[in-house]
Amino acid sequence: MGGRKIIEIPISQEHSPKQSPEERASEQAILAAELGTAPEIDLHALSPDEAIRRLDTEISHQAAMRTEVLQIIHGRGAGILREAVRAHLAANPLVAYFRDAEQAGKQGGVTYAALYDASPRPLTKS
Repeated sequence: MGGRKIIEIPISQEHSPKQSPEERASEQAILAAELGTAPEIDLHALSPDEAIRRLDTEISHQAAMRTEVLQIIHGRGAGILREAVRAHLAANPLVAYFRDAEQAGKQGGVTYAALYDASPRPLTKS
């Protein structure tokens, strides 16, 4: 079956009905990435400025490659890097949605970001 996994989420685990259809789709992509693998970037041990520069480059690259979800490792620490990363994600037009990892051992130290597709489109004649 092409390597795709079908994930059933019990109604009790569904996220808020206030989420838009786009947010629900992004949440499902992140959940699938948590259960499988997603490209990752490890930013801990970097200064916030250097981390944001690298993250910005990686987001652009992954969006152009049509990557659905990027796993961002920022570590726990004092939370300074995590907050800088999340502020950048909130302002980045290539990021559709992001949230903290829910897996044990990753909570607070990893953020998942669902990306918009930024791949080049062929020109069409009108």
